Amino acid sequence: MSIEPGGQAAGARAGVLDGLAAVVTGAAQGIGLGIAESLLREGARVALLDLQEDKVREAAGRLDPSGERTLGLAADVTRRDQVESAVAAVTERFGAVDVLVNNAGGTPKLRQPVVDIEAVEDELWDGVVALNLTATFLCCRAVVPGMRRRGFGRIVNISSGLARGGYGGHMRTVSARLPYAASKAGVIGLTAQLAKDLAADGICVNAVLPGVILPGQGSTMRAQFDAMTDEARATMVAPLPAGRPGEPDEIGWMTVALAAPGASYVSGQAIDVAGAAAF
Repeated sequence: MSIEPGGQAAGARAGVLDGLAAVVTGAAQGIGLGIAESLLREGARVALLDLQEDKVREAAGRLDPSGERTLGLAADVTRRDQVESAVAAVTERFGAVDVLVNNAGGTPKLRQPVVDIEAVEDELWDGVVALNLTATFLCCRAVVPGMRRRGFGRIVNISSGLARGGYGGHMRTVSARLPYAASKAGVIGLTAQLAKDLAADGICVNAVLPGVILPGQGSTMRAQFDAMTDEARATMVAPLPAGRPGEPDEIGWMTVALAAPGASYVSGQAIDVAGAAAF
């Protein structure tokens, strides 16, 4: 396959993703924004999708003030019509979607964490599964036909170390543990099967399982972490083999590696990025 040169700035070093167009969901902040920045740094043109319209447009403009290599789009990735409209807009702007990173996910902010199965209402279950699993499926389905026609594609699904379950009562920002774990485990299953289904088409599908990642300033988790006492911080970090939380660009680095054209024989994998997994 021939990849046309991308919009690399004059004098910039060559990147492993030169010429590729990427979509990152949930990219207005946190891990998604870190991934978008990593892809951009390696030469990709990047469309940032998020439900927060003003925030995602501001993030895209901050990453590339020229506006030539980024695009910020508002989209609810749990809705088929908005996903398909966003993919069409990215294709019109960049000519293709070569890389899809399904990062959007999480759980709603609840007054009290939901730990017991009896407390999981149908609406909560459906909402968490829709955001973490159904959205991943919808985005994959929207981009695969174009990737198949070109004989090239990279899909990176962001799951979680909690897909294998987690111990203890500390919920961090995961306020609905059971539906979150189930939906993120579903992402791993979707990844494994889709990788097999698309292997002959030159499309690689992998999952990244972040551990405890500390997003940048302005995020809920960073604010919570900064507000902790030294003792509380030490308690949080104690179970982590690396002795510290990870950073968004450490997830970004792995995403770049899996998105690169050279990663053509790596597919169907679920890769922990957790400083030696503690889950």
